[in-house]
Amino acid sequence: MSFYVFKLNIQPNILQIYEEKDDLAYLKNDIVRLALETIFEVKNVDNYLKVSIVDNDDTDFYDKFNNLKSMTENLYKEYERIVNQYIDSGEIYYSKTFLNLNEKCGSKRRMLENEYPTLKSAYDVYSEKNIEENYNLKFEKSVGTGITHIQKFYTLDLYLKEINTGPSEAYMDINIFYSPRKEYFYIETDDYDEAIGCAYFIEKSINTVKSANDHIGKVTINPKYESIKFEGELTEITYTIVYPNGDEPGKRNDILTASRGKQQTTTLYGTNGEPLRQEPIVDEVNNKGNKGYLRNLVTKGAKMVRTILRVDTLP
Repeated sequence: MSFYVFKLNIQPNILQIYEEKDDLAYLKNDIVRLALETIFEVKNVDNYLKVSIVDNDDTDFYDKFNNLKSMTENLYKEYERIVNQYIDSGEIYYSKTFLNLNEKCGSKRRMLENEYPTLKSAYDVYSEKNIEENYNLKFEKSVGTGITHIQKFYTLDLYLKEINTGPSEAYMDINIFYSPRKEYFYIETDDYDEAIGCAYFIEKSINTVKSANDHIGKVTINPKYESIKFEGELTEITYTIVYPNGDEPGKRNDILTASRGKQQTTTLYGTNGEPLRQEPIVDEVNNKGNKGYLRNLVTKGAKMVRTILRVDTLP
């Protein structure tokens, strides 16, 4: 297996404290380790820290999931009522209550998928027929609203029942190494979604544990992109970059450095819906992405192809 590479980024207020003391090396080599040790098992391995995810309490995840389950059960009951009404009268009427609930359910499910990307593996395992048979779900194609969320939610539900583990347990067997010098995490897996999910899990753990925050504040852990390309005409793009803390203090010369802002979001629109010139945009997002400063990237009109840097062995 190879290692996916991710960049740890610390916010400027923490960096300023150590820059003023000329103590950045102490922050990188000692303070970051202290923060990681409040959550994970950490050992020295050559020039790296081996970070092991221990059995964490997944209560927060299951609170959110069970709340969504209750909402989805109510959604399906209302869906059945609409189907029965359609069978009796031939008319379809979606109440505002049903439409709002469907929207809330879909939004909460997508948030869970973003927080725990390994959940998306469920969609490759089970077919719609599997779900309908396991949960005795009956759908009427003419009454389409609500079906997508209900099927997807119960796909996740069946997946969690069968793997019988919480989100933290999913990453316990993954080898994770951290380079204090480069501020890179190396996550050993051949599964793209698993790597993304693991990096996000580390980030979320640091940002929600006060003892870790006390050492290094809130952080971002971003992919170190090898390349970013666009296929087709690009009419709109929104991207977010974080404070460039990997650069030497004297070499930072952008608006984030000048303002001490933690991140900057930029949106570019084509004139009257016309395509944007891609070359300068590709240069910019690749420049930030190669350094691990690119946080979010959303496009319209063009398919985005992103490749995260992978290495076969630790450098």
